[in-house]
Amino acid sequence: FQSDLIPFLSWNLFLGRLEREAVPLFKILRQKYKSSIDRESLFDE
Repeated sequence: FQSDLIPFLSWNLFLGRLEREAVPLFKILRQKYKSSIDRESLFDE
């Protein structure tokens, strides 16, 4: 039981950190490419 739980918890911690770091990057990229994104209506759906 314990040996299966450790990799699972490690993976969840990794995903949590990845999410925290991805949000600011996503916002930066969205701002940088705002003019292109605004031209594409699919991004607003």
